[in-house]
Amino acid sequence: MTDHDPLRALCDALNALRAAAGGPTYRMIVEHAGRAGEQISHSGVGNLLGGATTPRQSTVTAFVAGCWSYARGKRQPLTDEQLDRDYWARLIEAARATSSAGPELGAADTFDDRYHPAPAWDRIAELVSALPAALTPDQLVRLLWDAMDDIGPLTVATTYELLPLLRTLDTMYVPAGCMPPALALLEYVAVTQPAPVRRGLQRLIDELTADSRVTPDEAAGVRERAGRGRRELSPVSVFLKVEPSDGGRYGLTAWLYRPGSVITFKREAPERYDATQLRGAVEGLISEVGPLVRGVELGRLTFEFVLPWNLLGEVVEWWRLDDGRPIGSRSPVVVRSLERMRDPWAAGEWRRRSELLHRPDLGQAGEFVVTGSIRHGRHGLRRDSAAYLAADGPYVAPASWRDDHPLLAALKDGLPVAVWQRDGGDPQWLVELVHGTVTDAGLDRLPTEVLRLRSDGPPQDGSAVSVCLLWDDYHRQPESVSSLTLPSIEGEDR
Repeated sequence: MTDHDPLRALCDALNALRAAAGGPTYRMIVEHAGRAGEQISHSGVGNLLGGATTPRQSTVTAFVAGCWSYARGKRQPLTDEQLDRDYWARLIEAARATSSAGPELGAADTFDDRYHPAPAWDRIAELVSALPAALTPDQLVRLLWDAMDDIGPLTVATTYELLPLLRTLDTMYVPAGCMPPALALLEYVAVTQPAPVRRGLQRLIDELTADSRVTPDEAAGVRERAGRGRRELSPVSVFLKVEPSDGGRYGLTAWLYRPGSVITFKREAPERYDATQLRGAVEGLISEVGPLVRGVELGRLTFEFVLPWNLLGEVVEWWRLDDGRPIGSRSPVVVRSLERMRDPWAAGEWRRRSELLHRPDLGQAGEFVVTGSIRHGRHGLRRDSAAYLAADGPYVAPASWRDDHPLLAALKDGLPVAVWQRDGGDPQWLVELVHGTVTDAGLDRLPTEVLRLRSDGPPQDGSAVSVCLLWDDYHRQPESVSSLTLPSIEGEDR
């Protein structure tokens, strides 16, 4: 690009917008664009800010929306021009008319917008096509799980074939000095092959990393981690977020993650759904992520439904897997509060009370359970040691966010766990359920214990099949979701 290249002018304007918004990271731009109803990838952000290619209007619109959403949260003012669609349209049209930077983002698949040039891909394709130990889709999925710390979060794919997947990975943004994701996965592929083939793949990786200025420590670290062998996959959580949108409709996003690790796979539903379509859409989304959890025992696959307060009464445990079985009869199912993940006022208490879940002596304290009446608005949540609410039901969402509703008060006061029965039932049975579980097995066994009761059928003294469990541990969240609870510092993710 020349100094007066219109593509440079567009690139400069986009970088100025990012700076004015407070310097959000790539991940935060992607996340905030999603909150604003737009979609952009990490590689899309990188290409925009680097002036790698002439972008589409929709890509720039998503970037602007992400910066605007982030700036609003930071109370950073943006100019009218920076939020003017016509302004950006003029810059894009000028760049498209005079620039030779390459094809539009999202256009037909070419090598022009890839990290590695076509000659490198010719060599990769030649080696991959001749692998003596071919990888099935299931084997490739397991390699992706193993390599995720070196690759980063991925969008759920529709097919899992090695060469197309490597080419897709090569469109991702690569920070300076880091291993390109395609080569990182190739390192993990290499260890599955016979020694001569493995050495050939590693020689090619060494050449390509040298050409791309990957630091020696980075390259050695990836190879060492790849050589450790297969990691334990389970337990895994399916994190399903239901988010209100305009017109009484809802957006859906699914993440897969392992406790204590970053998000691994993400899938966002492309449409918005009304309440009557919600169950079918969620079941469809679960079906799409199914191939990624093949081989995980259903009893170790937790479904976490992140719901707005008005949907906490939905009977999500009896929504179904694509083989027809109710989710809650085979896997632990919990609900979590969408509002609390967004509310900075609730974050402090939520974090503090969640720490009670991990205290070894809490089971002997005898004060961690409080009771409340959903019918009459009675509760005693202010006790510092309270971590659980056992409430009589059924839960019916009030017309507004009311403090006298015990479940909503528990969310505001930071209680991480609540149980109630949708058919009413006896709240004392719930108290005994919690106390008995803690005494016999420990605090973190409650989701599994509720699953056991559902699988065995209702006991004589309570209706286990109607129990809804809010299990909302602040310290158990996918990394990028946990950043919603507290503001970031200087544009960096928390």
